[in-house]
Amino acid sequence: MAIDCSHHFEGYCPRARRFTLQLLEGRFFMAFTTIIILTFIGTSYIFSLYSSDIKTTLGYDQATLNLLGFFKDLGAYVSVHAGLIMEVAPPWVVLSIGAMINLFGYIMIWLSVTHKIARPSVWLMCLYITIGANSLGFANTGAIVPCIKNFPENRGVVIGILKSYIGLGGAVMAQLYHALYGDDTTADGVILLIAWVPALTLLLFAFCVRVLEFSRHREIKREKIFFNGALYISLALAGFIMVMILVEKQVQFCKTGRVLGGLISEHLLKYKWPRPASLTIVLFTSCIAHLLIAFDVPYGLYVASIIMGFCFGAEWTYVYSIISELFGLKHYATLYNYGSLAAPLGSYIFNVRVAGQLYDKEGLRQLEALGLTRKLGEELMCNGVKCYQLAFIIIAAATLFTALVSLILVARTRKFYKGDLYKRYQNDENNVTLRVSSGRKEVEMN
Repeated sequence: MAIDCSHHFEGYCPRARRFTLQLLEGRFFMAFTTIIILTFIGTSYIFSLYSSDIKTTLGYDQATLNLLGFFKDLGAYVSVHAGLIMEVAPPWVVLSIGAMINLFGYIMIWLSVTHKIARPSVWLMCLYITIGANSLGFANTGAIVPCIKNFPENRGVVIGILKSYIGLGGAVMAQLYHALYGDDTTADGVILLIAWVPALTLLLFAFCVRVLEFSRHREIKREKIFFNGALYISLALAGFIMVMILVEKQVQFCKTGRVLGGLISEHLLKYKWPRPASLTIVLFTSCIAHLLIAFDVPYGLYVASIIMGFCFGAEWTYVYSIISELFGLKHYATLYNYGSLAAPLGSYIFNVRVAGQLYDKEGLRQLEALGLTRKLGEELMCNGVKCYQLAFIIIAAATLFTALVSLILVARTRKFYKGDLYKRYQNDENNVTLRVSSGRKEVEMN
C-alpha cells in the first residue's frame, strides 16, 4: 500500500522557510554575527607578535617602535569619522570600509617587512599601520553600536561580552597563526594573516548587522538568558586559550578578564551602585599591577598580567556603558568613538615619550658600560628590570591620579544612578518606536 506524504512536505516547507527567515532577521542571530566579526578583528592586540621582527628588519630603536605602536593605537581608537558615517549610512557600509582599509594597511606593512617594496620611511610605516588599525574602529562602530541599540536594557553585559571578544580575538588569531605556521615566528606570515582574515570576515557578515525596530513586547528575560550563555561560552573559550598558551610556555593572560566587568557592574546597578564607582575601583586595582612589575616582585609579572587584563577590559566596558547611560543611544555611534580618543593620547605620552625614551636611555647606558657604541640603523636592546621600572612607576602614579579624578564623577552621578535606569531604557525604546513608526515625530532620548 502506497502512502502519499506530499501534503506533509507542502506544509513543512513554508514553515521551515518562515522559521529560517525569522531566525536570520532576529536580534539573536544579529548578535551572533557581531560576535563572529569581533572575534577576528582584534588584530591591534597582537602587535607584539610581529613588532620585534619589524624592529629587527627595519633597524628601529625602541622609541621608533613605540612610535609605530602609538600610530597603531591612533588608528584603532580615533574613529570619529566612522561614527559620523554611521549616522547617515547603514552598518554594512561602515563594515565594508573597515574591510578595505584593513587589507590595504596590513598588506603594505607586509610588503615592507618582506622587502618586496623599497624600505619605507618611518612616517610612511606609521601611515600604513594607522590605516590598517583603523579597521578596528570601523568594526567597533558598525557591529557593537547596532547591537547595543537592539538590546538597550542589557547594554552593560552586551558591551562587556562584545568587547571581550575583541581581546579574545587577538588570542584566537595568535592560535590560528600557530596552527597554520607552527613554530615559525617570522613576522611576514602573521602580518599577511591579519591582512586578509579580518577583511574577509567583515565582508562576509557585513549585511547581517543592522539596527532592528523595537517591539513593544520584548522578552527581556530571554535576552538575558542568551547573553548569559554567551558569557559562559566566552569564559570557556578564554580558559581554553589560556591552557593552550600555558602549554606553549607563553604565559600571556592579557585578554581573559574583560567580559566579567560588564556582568559585575550590571549586577551592582540593580542595587543603585553607580557604575563610575566600579570604574574607580578598577583604576585603583590597576595601580597595584603596575607596581608589581615595576619592583620585580616574584611571579609579579604573571599576577599583574591577570590583573591588568581584567582592569583594561573592565575600564573600557565601564566607560562605554557610562557614556550610553548619561547621553542616551540616539547619537551613540559618534559618542562611542569620542570616548576612544583618550587611548591614543595616553599611548603617545606613556608609550612613546615615557617608556620608549627611558628604555632607549637605559639601553644606551648598558651599551656604553660594555664599551660599545650603537651603529646607525642597528637595533637597540635593553636587558633587566631597569629598562621599564621608572616608566611603570610613572604610569602607576598617573593611574592613581585618574582614579582620584573619577571619584568626582562618582559624586556628580550618584543621584542619577539612584533613579530607575531600566525604566529610562524602556522610555528610550518607546521614543525610538515613535520615531521609526511615524517618520515625522523626533524625540530626543534622555
